[in-house]
Amino acid sequence: MVLAVAVGLVLTVYPAFSEMRHHEKGEYKEKVMEKREKILDELGLTDEQKEEMPRLRKANGKKKKETRAALKEKKKELRKELERYDSDTRKVSGLAADIKELQGALIDTRVSSIIDTKSILTKEQFEKFTEKTKHHGKKRSREMGRKQHRW
Repeated sequence: MVLAVAVGLVLTVYPAFSEMRHHEKGEYKEKVMEKREKILDELGLTDEQKEEMPRLRKANGKKKKETRAALKEKKKELRKELERYDSDTRKVSGLAADIKELQGALIDTRVSSIIDTKSILTKEQFEKFTEKTKHHGKKRSREMGRKQHRW
């Protein structure tokens, strides 16, 4: 009886929380887009730059999303393998190597994104852009309860 009530409670409450999180994500994404537009407007971009910046963001965003998904999966596999008492050492080593490679790919994407941004913006625009965005990652990480490493 108690189990049935607990299951019923979970089934009614969880969808509400899930829906709320999706709503909050939508609001957050909207705020980020507004802030991004405001920053780009303040830079005084040419029409060509206005086309290139979103294109660059989308291309790098797609790479990051795919790499993060693969990284998440490899970490999950590694966690599962390490939880086993008789885990396969070779498999663990291989998964660890895959994770290192994917983390390196994320760094490479970040670095190439910065270099590509420099090729689109003038020196003054890039300096202003860097100044306006340098606190963004730190603030978001604080909100999410994570440390932010800035390269």
